[in-house]
Amino acid sequence: MTLQKMTCLMVGASFLTACATTSPITHDNPTPSAMSAKDSLASAVKSQLYHSFGYQTDVYVSNHAHRDELANAPQDDSVPTENDCNKTHDDAYVALLKKARDEQGGKKLDEYLKKNYSQEQQAIKSAYQTCMTAVIGDKDGYEPFDFDAFYQQYHALNADEKAQAFLADTAAHVVAQMAIDEVENDENSTDHALNAKKAELLNAYLLQSGRVSVMGSYHPLKGYMTALPSVQYNAKNLHFSVNQPIHIDIKAGGIYLWADNFALANSQFLDKNLGDKWQNKWLFLPLNDGSLPDDFIKDLTQAYLTAKKESFLVTPNESFDWVSADSLKGVPFLVDNLPQATFATMTATPRIIKNELSAKDKAYRDYVFAEVLYNTIIKKYPDLALEQLLGYDLQTMERDIVDGESVVTVRNADKPQNDESATPQEPKINARFFAVMFLSNLNQQVQSYYHSLDEQNATQDDVGNDTGTPSLVYYGIDGGKVSWVSQRYYLKNQGRLTKKLSDVPMMVDVFTKIHQDASQTKTFARLPSHLQTPNASNSINLLDYKDEFLKNIQSGNDKYLQTLMGLVFGTDVLDGDVEELEFDEP
Repeated sequence: MTLQKMTCLMVGASFLTACATTSPITHDNPTPSAMSAKDSLASAVKSQLYHSFGYQTDVYVSNHAHRDELANAPQDDSVPTENDCNKTHDDAYVALLKKARDEQGGKKLDEYLKKNYSQEQQAIKSAYQTCMTAVIGDKDGYEPFDFDAFYQQYHALNADEKAQAFLADTAAHVVAQMAIDEVENDENSTDHALNAKKAELLNAYLLQSGRVSVMGSYHPLKGYMTALPSVQYNAKNLHFSVNQPIHIDIKAGGIYLWADNFALANSQFLDKNLGDKWQNKWLFLPLNDGSLPDDFIKDLTQAYLTAKKESFLVTPNESFDWVSADSLKGVPFLVDNLPQATFATMTATPRIIKNELSAKDKAYRDYVFAEVLYNTIIKKYPDLALEQLLGYDLQTMERDIVDGESVVTVRNADKPQNDESATPQEPKINARFFAVMFLSNLNQQVQSYYHSLDEQNATQDDVGNDTGTPSLVYYGIDGGKVSWVSQRYYLKNQGRLTKKLSDVPMMVDVFTKIHQDASQTKTFARLPSHLQTPNASNSINLLDYKDEFLKNIQSGNDKYLQTLMGLVFGTDVLDGDVEELEFDEP
């Protein structure tokens, strides 16, 4: 298999299912009883990956669960809320103003109220204060530390003893006030009417008005794929849209990015001489700038496919199941969150496969993928390990995945550590640097999986997302290929404010429609026809541009920019003038 085909299969496998298979390719359409759901999905994905297709992915974020919780939450009408107090006060005062206006005709209304309705005003004020006292009780704010009481209690102690007592008492006072704060926040969070209004506004003005989508096409035999990520916001008086054309060309060995979104920032902050050189141009970013071995991309692709295979093997067979179209209506809020046309497409599919993973199984599957991919690459390219970049070994214990089983092996236990006198080279920002960072991230994922087990002193059952919700994916199978993919995610609450508002996570539904005829997907239709396909004449090689840019920096007199570029690229653009720089004191 050529590198071109392998890399396209890698991208396609990740895009379609987030899992790979080891089953043989079949082009028939077996019945559910003749083939298990897991094997059928494997066959459909493999068949799909060898053919061109177009795709449209839409992301739908919803707080339906939160709004439903607020709508059905029991309310104690006997306990007023801050919103109730404000509304009662405002209604009473407006009624008093209208009465005084009708009597006085609107002239010198303040004086008229003061003269004739001072008692009524005071009654409204007193009622409001009484209501607010019932809301917050006696906890009406932060109480200062009582220094007089402290000195009266500890006057007989010496200076050191007083200092120790002061630290202890003030620390206890702060903790007590924080506890009061927590109680007040919990009481305020019971204002269901206000929280329901906030949830409705969030849904109307952000979630429903915003849109995130990606469209593109996949061409494994031609060795390229396209993507057009887009973010939009549409409101009554505001329309905002930004997109970024992306063309991944395996034949050329790099990624093309449409330059418009980068030109302004580059000309404003870095290259003052850029002008309009990037107008109507693609930026070509080579996957290998010469700092990596020639076969690295090929080996990375093969390792990626192997990791997907092993992670699929450890996925429990019972997590896959055939389901009916009617069962989709039972997915919480799926009908409400997806457009009607999208849901109709799903229910019209003749065969649907459901993959529901527990938090434990998902965490283990992700661990297996990261472990296999990391160890496979490091075994062949040990110089890409982070410890090589830092100049010392991080670990001598390695783990292998064999047919879905984790095997721990100790290697090089007697190998001496690197010479402490050796000085690691200053890293340069190039393809090798990013490859090392990518592999380091994989290793961190693996270590995090085991650290979670150790820290929680528990089994794998406790490893997973904090919400305790399973990973849920549906696949529409039509004609032996994947017709659509629907994924359900839950956003974990982040931060104190969000958690106070609701413990119910937001739902994210990601729906991908697969078009078997890739020619129907015009990814870059808004670009001029001669620019829709990048080539040497309409693109700028960023490696060549970098060399030219650094030469201009070196020959210029911007010492601060020279320093920045020298630190980033590890080049000689500083030209020995660092000592001449003078930085202002902060």
